[in-house]
Amino acid sequence: MTEDTVASLGAPLDDHPRGVDLLGVALVSGAAISAQIALTRVLSITLWHHFAYLVVGLALLGFGTAGAWLSVRRVRFETAHLRQLLASRGRWGAVASVASVLLALLIRVNPLELFRNSSTLIALSLVIALCTVPFLAVGVVLGTALGAWSQHAGRVYAADLIGGGAFGGLAVVLIPFLGALGLLLFAGCAVGVAALCFAFGTDAVRRTALVTLALATVCLGVGRDEDSWILPAPTKEISFYHRPDVGIRSIEYREWTPHGRIDVSYPFDGPPLVAGEVNTNSRTYRVRAVTQDGSAPTTIHQIERDPSELEFLPHSSTAAVWVLRGAKFGPTSERAPGGPRVLVIGVGGGVDVMLALAHGASHVTGAEINPAILGLLKSRYLDFTGHLAERPDVDLVNSEGRTFVRATHERYDVIQLAGVDTFTALASGAYSLAEAYVYTAQAFDDYLAHLTDSGCLSVSRLILQPPRETLRLTVTANEALTRRGVRDPWRHIAVLRTKQWATLLVCRQAITKEQRDRLVGFAKRERFGMAFDPGAPSGPFAEAIVPDLARRARFLSSYPYRLEPATDEAPFFFDYFKWSSLLALPQMKSESLYGTNVPIGHGVLLGTVLVTLLLAFFGIRKPLQLLEIPPQLSRRRAGIYFACLGVGYLLVEVALIQRLSFLLGHPTYGLSVVLSGLLAASGLGALVSQRLRSARWLRFVVPLVVLLVGLLSWRFLPGLVGASFGARLGVSLAAILPLGFVLGMPFPRGIRLLGERAVQLVPWAFGVNAFFTVLASAFAPMFALALGFSSLFALAAASYAAAFWAFGRGDFATSEEQHTQTGAREQSAAASASDAA
Repeated sequence: MTEDTVASLGAPLDDHPRGVDLLGVALVSGAAISAQIALTRVLSITLWHHFAYLVVGLALLGFGTAGAWLSVRRVRFETAHLRQLLASRGRWGAVASVASVLLALLIRVNPLELFRNSSTLIALSLVIALCTVPFLAVGVVLGTALGAWSQHAGRVYAADLIGGGAFGGLAVVLIPFLGALGLLLFAGCAVGVAALCFAFGTDAVRRTALVTLALATVCLGVGRDEDSWILPAPTKEISFYHRPDVGIRSIEYREWTPHGRIDVSYPFDGPPLVAGEVNTNSRTYRVRAVTQDGSAPTTIHQIERDPSELEFLPHSSTAAVWVLRGAKFGPTSERAPGGPRVLVIGVGGGVDVMLALAHGASHVTGAEINPAILGLLKSRYLDFTGHLAERPDVDLVNSEGRTFVRATHERYDVIQLAGVDTFTALASGAYSLAEAYVYTAQAFDDYLAHLTDSGCLSVSRLILQPPRETLRLTVTANEALTRRGVRDPWRHIAVLRTKQWATLLVCRQAITKEQRDRLVGFAKRERFGMAFDPGAPSGPFAEAIVPDLARRARFLSSYPYRLEPATDEAPFFFDYFKWSSLLALPQMKSESLYGTNVPIGHGVLLGTVLVTLLLAFFGIRKPLQLLEIPPQLSRRRAGIYFACLGVGYLLVEVALIQRLSFLLGHPTYGLSVVLSGLLAASGLGALVSQRLRSARWLRFVVPLVVLLVGLLSWRFLPGLVGASFGARLGVSLAAILPLGFVLGMPFPRGIRLLGERAVQLVPWAFGVNAFFTVLASAFAPMFALALGFSSLFALAAASYAAAFWAFGRGDFATSEEQHTQTGAREQSAAASASDAA
């Protein structure tokens, strides 16, 4: 290949990336990660949490489209003009990123209308396309840098990954100060600063500085008016905040956290609001409504001194466990000594803590995953709640429920979960793919192990028609009791139901006739019902836990929804949908937020996968067909190599995020640790790969390390959930860093090889890698649903093995290595000839 040919294909000659150039690459990559995290939070509010999965695909789609079109265009530039080109593309990218995101936020979409109104699909497609633009802009800059400095791919790729990892951790810190919209605008400005780095020392530095300054000024103005840009989906509960007919005026307090956005309404006088139903409207109460990301509502009730001031508490369906125990309702000053010890998982506005105290609990421990919710009770609304958080008989801790139960050695007389939506996963099905570790089979094992001999577990969930959630919990409880060797486990279970809610009671000891009579009498007085009465079992709940195993199996297989217990391996409790029900999609009812026939999450998954794949086909696959592949390079084998690398890395990333979210207690921690740790370690691996003389050992080490980490995470990490946070974080990093280090080597190695043989194909490889990563991001949740998260590690290891097989031993060697190998063979041949002579 002549020097003129190389220059025409876009590769500068004899040029090394400066330190400031690598800083620009790091800033661009960091902007992409920041935008990815910010969009996850924004779409969780404007659409639903389920659309957060889409953001990964959007990012990779933008990268892939950029790489594909860069390869097709074959831009001509000289060495001296390279940095001006990068600065120009950075300027345009910064402006386009901010403009496209703001335009996307102006489009209002109601996801529950997705399969009833064609305009909704069009609007959603437009939102997806506009949200892809920031990543397209970043991909153009990164693709240009990789193509131009392909012989220094290790350094460029290291800057890319280290920048992404650093910003992954920084974004979590910045969200409370900037909010999601501010973080999005910050990411756009970071691309402008990156353009300024590239322009340093060139004639383009002045105009780049002016554009960046103007963009930052616009962003400062826009970021002050969040409510004009981030509007919640119309079907979210926060929409009631603007309904004067129910007495709620508007938002009094707002707080952004890495867990989500907290909105608190002004106080209003309204009926009792709990995670259940109350059949008494004798009076109204002073209440503040709280939502997380516009949904998962909870309430803060005002009390002056004592929880017994809330006279509705003994009439609530969530009081069933106290009725069963024969507890008396009254002021805490009159309670008898030695009362029950209680654990409340999911404190929310504190009503369940008040419920326990008013029924004679001697001590209540509340575990709440969101520190912002605890902050409302402990400081901002401490007076409003009668200093509940400061009572000596109350201990409120910031912890995920399962993590707390695993860590404590205490045993409780009552463990209560009322309407707990882990990671705000609603039963409407919009979050049907959200993980819910508090409702798995292993969770019930933990709860039963931490009950006293006379203790009971109370779980309140929506029941729906036909029954789904509470029925699945009942099956889970029955199997947990069976694993503990309990004879006739159905005698330990009772289910009280209301119109929409149901409360499952699971006791260590069999429910006595006296307890059963109290519960049935309570149901009649309050005009509730018994979904399962251990004294007279009948109906679907009885069929689901009938002792006859064959009869039970027939019932579960014929039921229209999945009732088998969720597990820690596949913790999708809200995924009770059977794929055979897809034919019912046209009959979905958007009017009911909680009772859709088919969970909207599955429909959204299919719809977004289809839209993403169509955009990927026309944006990546189609232009790649226009390329002419040099005869000395197998297009198929090179394509398989970079495709498999993309699939493998994404599967490892998704599996690690899931594993570490459970271990660390929240998906925000899992996401930030994986993004920061994995990318930074991969960056170091890429940097080291630049100096390696031989890398044949990678074909064996990479799949082996992936399988080993997958096996260790499956066998040992769950047992560490109860350890201190520092210990869990240390174990997480110990698993991530060596894995990320070896995973960072194959890609720059392949880029360097490709740059030696056909430099114009470097952006093409970037595009192929991103295209198949898009596919992997779309189908990874499906694999996890069907096979569990451990399967992702196995699939990733197989993908890496396929990548190395495709390139072969000779192909996976740079020209320097091949020259060394050829020289060694010639010397060996000469020595053999000499010996023969």
